[in-house]
Amino acid sequence: MNRRAYLATGASAAALVAGCSLGDAGVDRTCSVDPTRNPGTAGWPTATGDWRNTRSVLRAAMPEPPLSVGWTHAVGGHIGIPAPTVADGTVYTTDMDATLYAVGAEEGQTRWSASVADPGLPVVAGDAVALGADDGHFGAVERADGRERWTAALPTAGRFPYRRPTVAAGAVVVPTRLGLAAFDRASGEVRWRYRTGLSTASHPVVADGTVYVGGADAYVHAVDAATGERRWWTETAASVETPVAVAGGAAYAGTVEGTVLSLDAASGEVRWRREVDDRPERLAVDGGHVYVGTAGGLVALRADSGERCWRYGGFTPSYAGGLAASPDRVFATDTGSDGDIPRTLVALDPSSGEVAWRFYGAADRLSSGPAVVDGAIYVGGVVEGTLSLIELS
Repeated sequence: MNRRAYLATGASAAALVAGCSLGDAGVDRTCSVDPTRNPGTAGWPTATGDWRNTRSVLRAAMPEPPLSVGWTHAVGGHIGIPAPTVADGTVYTTDMDATLYAVGAEEGQTRWSASVADPGLPVVAGDAVALGADDGHFGAVERADGRERWTAALPTAGRFPYRRPTVAAGAVVVPTRLGLAAFDRASGEVRWRYRTGLSTASHPVVADGTVYVGGADAYVHAVDAATGERRWWTETAASVETPVAVAGGAAYAGTVEGTVLSLDAASGEVRWRREVDDRPERLAVDGGHVYVGTAGGLVALRADSGERCWRYGGFTPSYAGGLAASPDRVFATDTGSDGDIPRTLVALDPSSGEVAWRFYGAADRLSSGPAVVDGAIYVGGVVEGTLSLIELS
């Protein structure tokens, strides 16, 4: 019997570390939420919320259900619509084909649009928007009007239009086929390169002057944001394709083998390991919990110990499905009752995982996001058969 099949039987096993065992892997329980552990920041400049990838929302900015559609903005196209990003009253998204859109957050009107080859996933980088391009290139456009600022060829070129960068120490850091590259935010000149040896499939995150990234080499790497020098690296025993999340002095990583690790953010020392139901594909950190989105559902773990709290089976990370968390509620895309593509949005009780609210409204489907800013939620979906950006408030 292989390890995954063994875990699925619910058989007991020895404690991994800090009292976490596999024997309670299927046991759900209510876990108290710490309202003081709310690391969110204003804005939603990247699809994972802030630069630390916590998907955390400040309590004052979290909307109170029930919510309804405030406005819709047709994007068109036929490929898809990624999770939106939001900064300073503007929402950014693409048609994942040839166009980048800047849309007013309050009224839903186009402020500008720009033609960009394979625009992928936009990230707000100061007064620019950074995004991938075709044929191993990468670039930035002006936030004011969408004019091209610069483009640059990625080292060890490959096609990376859907790998998100991060912003650190005045540079835009992007994953490459064999590591990381940092580009000057203003000019696009290469500041530094860091080699991992294998592909960094997940986008990097930054906290306290350190860039963290996991890779196919089965390590989490911590790199000085200003120089690109390694601070530490920790073996994870399997490839890390889920973006690392950093909060409260810990770095959380998920491996393709279904393991979540908590690492000391300063030293890389392993604090705990926990097996979950399936491969982790989304992480959120808030209220003393780590929320782990897998193909089998959403699992809540205690951030300090890895103890399992609850599982919600309606969540799926496919097609850019996502999370947004606070100590009061967790918003998650949900499959509904027909299939594995997100169809709607639910608000969950963070202590128990119970559904407190489910969206029923004018949209045919809510499938990507959510981005939560100033009491409103921005998602990608389908309205009357058209790919659209949608505001809920």
